[in-house]
Amino acid sequence: MNIVNREPITQGWSGDKKYRITDEKGTRYLLRISDIAQRDAKQSGFEMMQRVAALGIPMCRPIEFGVCEEGVYTILSWIDGEGAEERIPRLSGKEQYNYGLEAGRILRRIHSIPAPLSQEDWDVRFNRKADTKIQKYEECPIKYPKGQAFIDYINANRHLLNGRPQVYQHGDYHIGNMMIDREGKLFIIDFDRSDHGDPWEEFNRIVWCAQKSAPFASGMVDGYFDGVVPMDFWKLLALYISSNTLSSIYWAIPFGESQVNTMLNQAKEVLAWYHDMTDPVPTWYQHEGDAAFQTTESAECTTEKPDDLQLYIPRPEDGWFYVKMMSDAETMAYNAPWFPPDGCIPEPEEEWQNLQAAWIGKEPERFYAFLQRKSDGAFVGDVNYHRNPERDWCDMGIVIFAPERGKGYGKQGLRLLLDRAFRVDGVSRLHNDFETTRDAAYRIHKAAGFRETGLVDGIIQLELTREEYLQDHNANREEQGDRT
Repeated sequence: MNIVNREPITQGWSGDKKYRITDEKGTRYLLRISDIAQRDAKQSGFEMMQRVAALGIPMCRPIEFGVCEEGVYTILSWIDGEGAEERIPRLSGKEQYNYGLEAGRILRRIHSIPAPLSQEDWDVRFNRKADTKIQKYEECPIKYPKGQAFIDYINANRHLLNGRPQVYQHGDYHIGNMMIDREGKLFIIDFDRSDHGDPWEEFNRIVWCAQKSAPFASGMVDGYFDGVVPMDFWKLLALYISSNTLSSIYWAIPFGESQVNTMLNQAKEVLAWYHDMTDPVPTWYQHEGDAAFQTTESAECTTEKPDDLQLYIPRPEDGWFYVKMMSDAETMAYNAPWFPPDGCIPEPEEEWQNLQAAWIGKEPERFYAFLQRKSDGAFVGDVNYHRNPERDWCDMGIVIFAPERGKGYGKQGLRLLLDRAFRVDGVSRLHNDFETTRDAAYRIHKAAGFRETGLVDGIIQLELTREEYLQDHNANREEQGDRT
């Protein structure tokens, strides 16, 4: 190759020297030059990139590898476009989500390349890595205000590492290592940190994606799993993110105060997403049908108020709201046949303690959450489900605090519970029953897709299966797409 022009590139964290080069035909390429001591590692990485390119992955294609006076060089195809982290946040929520879907599907194809058979067992390898990170964090002069939550989560979930498969990893897969060309196609760049390991660990950089675009991050997960995300993925991802977050703070120190502050703020945001590591499903995770994914046009065509609720896994100190709600006669009037005269729960403080021990973190057998308003953080009700040992379903419940009724929260809360049960926890069937006099409850259940399966002594029996919910949900998404 006859190079006629060479322009330095200064972006990125790599120790390589990078240049945009042009040959005598006017074709541009990316040139990377590394220290000669890295020859074997760089050659191995180049050969792995050739395997990835053979899968048809949209990427900087490996063109040439060799030795030069400055060290070892790699020449890659040049992508004429814009960084995804700059472009994607400017798009509509639906477009952001669709790019995330594509990123997830690309990653799944990358992970089709297996790890060498000689690879050390993943649990042994990662536990050693986690132990080192915990030790270095504890020795670090700078600590996160709630950093112990990360350590506790890692230690409580190490068993999930056992028996995990291993594959080829990009090594730094996030929105900052993606580009969108002038035709709008997504490309993956910077394979220089490639490795082998648990495919789900590859998502540990999704923190950077979620900070830039929650729809993109959500789409990336949905695209990888075809929309059906196993609960073990979320639990392991929270472990991997905890481990990464611990090491980020001592990694940042040599780069100065600005990077340290970036990591302190990121850790604070991660803890907020995971409710101090008590809920493995981050709050940024949404679905395409949510208000966040509507285009401007479709949002204007609907009279329904945008959803303002999210699920919140309560901590022990949040019991005041449970006590307040269970002691409110108007809220609990529906419960009067079981707890006369007003339906209020006796000794709610003790019930709260029992609930914390028996329900929190017990999914998919049991699930309990508050409904929290996003705009001001206020609690407005609660939702739950629990497996019925005598039936092939989970019984469910939803209660809206009386002062918050009439605002559409029952419909929103039910939708959040269904999404959690069917999409996240993999529940196969939900059941609910209540008196025929409860018209509002009946309407929101029917609107959500529940079928009436019987009427016994004035009590309506309603059911909804996972298959019915997903089929109806997908049909609604297609209809929305037709309208937009």
